Amino acid sequence: MSLFKRRRLDAPPEWAGYFTVDEWASFSALVRAHAGRRRWVGDLAEGYVMQPFPEVVMALGTIARLCHTAPRADWAEMIATHLDRAVAMDEALDTDPDQSRALLRARLVDGSYLEQFSWELAQREVAERLHLVLAHDLPTMVSTPARGELRRLGDEDELFALALAQTRAEAAPDPDRYDLPNPDGTTVPVWLVNDESFFTATHALWAEELVGPPSPHGALVTVPNRHTLLVHPILDLRVMSATNHMLELTRRMYAEGPGSISDGLFWLRDGTLTRLPHRVEDARLVFAPPDEFLDVLYGLDNPAADRRRT
Repeated sequence: MSLFKRRRLDAPPEWAGYFTVDEWASFSALVRAHAGRRRWVGDLAEGYVMQPFPEVVMALGTIARLCHTAPRADWAEMIATHLDRAVAMDEALDTDPDQSRALLRARLVDGSYLEQFSWELAQREVAERLHLVLAHDLPTMVSTPARGELRRLGDEDELFALALAQTRAEAAPDPDRYDLPNPDGTTVPVWLVNDESFFTATHALWAEELVGPPSPHGALVTVPNRHTLLVHPILDLRVMSATNHMLELTRRMYAEGPGSISDGLFWLRDGTLTRLPHRVEDARLVFAPPDEFLDVLYGLDNPAADRRRT
C-alpha cells in the first residue's frame, strides 16, 4: 500500500511546472521509491515528503529544481542524498540547543494541520481555526518538533516570542499591488505577497506594515496557503468590494495550494486577527461580520459619493 496521499498527477503540479510530463513522471517515481524504502509519507501535489516520527517535513522544490538542470541518470542519487541529508541535519539539532533556537520560526497553519500528528505540537491559536506552531527552518526542509522536544530549549512562551521575532526579521518579499474594478467606477487596491518560504503566511500577523502606513481601522487579510497572503488596508467603503475580490481569489488559491491554510477572511487590527464569517447562498455572498467591524464600516467614507460632490 502506498504511504503517499492518492492524487492523480499525470501532469506536474504548479510548484513543479517547469517539468515536462515525462520528466515529472521520472522525478515523482524516484521520490516515491526512495521514500518508500524509508517508510516516509508524503503528498507530491503539495510538494513534500515526511519522516513520520520524529516528524521531519522535506519540501521537494529545491531538489526538483536541481534535478531539472542535471542529467536524468543522476536523479536517483541526487534525490536520495538530498533527502537523507535533510533528516541528518534535523537530528543534529538535538545536540546543539543554541543552533536549534537560532533556527526556530513561527509557522501559521490551520486546525487540520495539527490533526495530522499523533504527538502534541507546541501551538498557539491566533484566530478561529488559525494556529502558530514552532518549527525549524533548515536549508532543505522544515521540521516541526514535538512539544516535549522543545522543553530543553526554554520556556514555551519565550520560544514563541523568539520564533516570531526571527520570522519577522526575515523580510517578506515586496508585495505586488493590483487595482481591481469597483462597480462605482473606482478601483480597489489589493496587495499580493507571495514567496517560496513555508513561513510567508505568518507575515499576516503584521501585514499592514508590508503595504504602507497602517490604517487606524486595520486591514483585511487572507492566507490561502503557506506561500501567500492578500492584504487590503481599510480606508473607505471600497472595503466591501475588496471583500468580494479577496474571497474569490482566496477560494481559488486555497484550492490550488500547495500548503492550503484557509479560504476565510480575517480582520487584522492592533496585531490581532479576527475571522469575518461569510457563506454563499444561491451563488450570493452573505457577509456576517461582528458588530465591532460593522461599527467601523458605518464610519467610513464613500469615495464614489465624494467624487460626485466634486
